[in-house]
Amino acid sequence: MQIKILDEATGQTRELTLDFDAEELKVVDYSEKAIVVTGNTKLFKTEIKKLGGRYNPRLKCGQGWVFSAKKRDEVEDLVKWINILQKQLSLASTDFKLDKQ
Repeated sequence: MQIKILDEATGQTRELTLDFDAEELKVVDYSEKAIVVTGNTKLFKTEIKKLGGRYNPRLKCGQGWVFSAKKRDEVEDLVKWINILQKQLSLASTDFKLDKQ
C-alpha cells in the first residue's frame, strides 16, 4: 500500500510503500559497545535517528542501525513499539478494506 507522509521539518511529502508482511525489527548484540536494529526500518527511520541510530548498510549481520549498547533499554522500547504498530497496521489491513493508491 502506498501512503504519503508529510515531513513537518521540511514541509515535503514522501511516498512510502507499506509492507504488512515485513519482518519484525530485532535488536542484535553487535559488539561489547554496540547493538544493531535490523529489519524493515524505512518507515520509522526518523524516530530511529532521533534516538541516535546511525545507518550502516555494510555490517557483518547485514544492514541495520547502530546504537551504543548504553541505549539498549531505549532502543528495545522503540523496537517493541514499532513492532506493535506494524502488527496493528497489519490487522487493520485485513479487518478493513483500506484504500490503495
